[in-house]
Amino acid sequence: MADVEKLIARMRKLKHFENLQVAEIRAIIAAGEIKHYPSERTLFLEGHACAGLYVLLSGQVHLYKTGPNGRETLLAVINPVIMFNEVAVLDVGENSVTAVTAQAGEIWKISCDAFQALLQRYPQLALGLLPILAARNRLLIEQYEDLSFLSVRARTAKLLLMLSEFGRKVIDRHENTIAQMAAMISTSPEPLSRSLSYFRDQGLVTCSRVEITVNKPEDLVQKAHLNPGMFKAL
Repeated sequence: MADVEKLIARMRKLKHFENLQVAEIRAIIAAGEIKHYPSERTLFLEGHACAGLYVLLSGQVHLYKTGPNGRETLLAVINPVIMFNEVAVLDVGENSVTAVTAQAGEIWKISCDAFQALLQRYPQLALGLLPILAARNRLLIEQYEDLSFLSVRARTAKLLLMLSEFGRKVIDRHENTIAQMAAMISTSPEPLSRSLSYFRDQGLVTCSRVEITVNKPEDLVQKAHLNPGMFKAL
């Protein structure tokens, strides 16, 4: 019982569930199942039939999109407690991304049919999804704009600012490998490595095998073609 209550408390952190009663969340949890997954496990594949809805309770999951040339783009890094694969369960269509566990952890999963039944029983679930989907749509538009208008060097600068929280933290290279960072900005490791070397030679960053330190975030803001006021506001 204690474990169930802890799970209910964690699930209530999701905006989708914050307006539901405890009894309703308990019923929703019971409609799905919790499983432990090892790292590097593929949860579902892009283009396949809806795999259901997932909530990451512990660990980490990466969401990928595959282009016509086979190159994978890392769309999102999922950390607890976050729900994912909402689009597929809402339109009962194909999975829009591929999901892979980056770290071992526990995930709550519910099938597409079972979630559709929950929507009939708790329509507020669908309302809770709307602001989340809107925010993610804005993010996708931003990513499209970056790919259309920014060079690899500018995208690398923007990524370094994001990962370092505008220079406030050191970037762990074990958690953010060259391959992963390249996927985040839809490029290959070689151009990203050249951009890192350029920023290092300019003194904007310090790189070692284990970490990257942003020394001059203001200069990286310029390289990323961001609004300087955006940086000052943070």
